[in-house]
Amino acid sequence: MNEPEPHMTDQDTEAAAATDTDASAAQQAIRRQAERIKARELRQAYNRLEADSSVSTPEKAILDAMATAIVDEVVAAPVSVLDRADAYDDDTVETALELFDPTDE
Repeated sequence: MNEPEPHMTDQDTEAAAATDTDASAAQQAIRRQAERIKARELRQAYNRLEADSSVSTPEKAILDAMATAIVDEVVAAPVSVLDRADAYDDDTVETALELFDPTDE
């Protein structure tokens, strides 16, 4: 596994992980990318909704739970495949990383 340098950013660290064929690192990179997308989309949704009216804390909780459920469903298949990937199955890990491109924001 590529060890990150102390001065590396999260993006640099994930780029290093993307070149690594470790299934666990790939799962983590995919999950982090999905969580970044979720956070960005929730911010945009809150901004749009608040432009028309205020969004209550319970409403935000509902939106957040929905977004979390979507992320969980989207990453479930690749994470499951990576769980079953043989430690030497570099192609499976590389394909999963290419499909979910954890270094692309």
